[in-house]
Amino acid sequence: MLAASSTSTHSTAMKSLALALLFPFAALADNEIGFIERFALAADREKALGELVPGSEEYYFFHALHFQNVRDTAQLNDILNQWRKRTPNENSQRRIIENREAIVNYERDPQATLKYLIERLGIRHDHQQEVRDKKPDLPTQLDQARIAREVFLNDALKNDRSLQSLSQEALAALIRDQVPLTPDQRRSVLQKLQRPDVPNLVQAIIADLQAEKGRGFGDLPIHRALLPEQLDELLQTSDLSN
Repeated sequence: MLAASSTSTHSTAMKSLALALLFPFAALADNEIGFIERFALAADREKALGELVPGSEEYYFFHALHFQNVRDTAQLNDILNQWRKRTPNENSQRRIIENREAIVNYERDPQATLKYLIERLGIRHDHQQEVRDKKPDLPTQLDQARIAREVFLNDALKNDRSLQSLSQEALAALIRDQVPLTPDQRRSVLQKLQRPDVPNLVQAIIADLQAEKGRGFGDLPIHRALLPEQLDELLQTSDLSN
């Protein structure tokens, strides 16, 4: 008897706890589903629609739903147009009505419904069947005319004014191979070059110093990195000592 009483007390306590937890949401739940029930069960749904605030999302949704249910297409299109003008962006509730209308109209205009569904769902029909055991028609080697070092170098000289895309090796190769450079390109190479052990470097430095008045030896880090024999060559082949 005591055990039964204890069980009953425990059950009552659990129910009380559940009600206490749900109580804050009771008013909200009543507000959320109250009109839905009245609308669904109303003998006169148009009268029930009079409870809604004009211009609200619920106003547009339930009016559109009612006109859709009674198949009043003119009124439905009118309310949807009003709705789109008020909220032109994508609207999840309006999308429900539009989806329902597309399905409802399938029997009357199946092509229009299918077109709507294809656009809405992003359906594609351009897939190709994969044939088994078909030998792939793929290239077996890379086109050297497109990937050769000279191709990338020429592209950099044409499109990269600061030559930021070139490595130290590529910069050194420009000087070593005496590749024709504009004065700005030669200056950019010398600004970025870090190592002095590059053939023809002294000639490039002399050409750079002579290209524009006001440039002096020591302006660039590579000047201070020159080897002793390069400094001697620089003095012998230029007028820097004067």
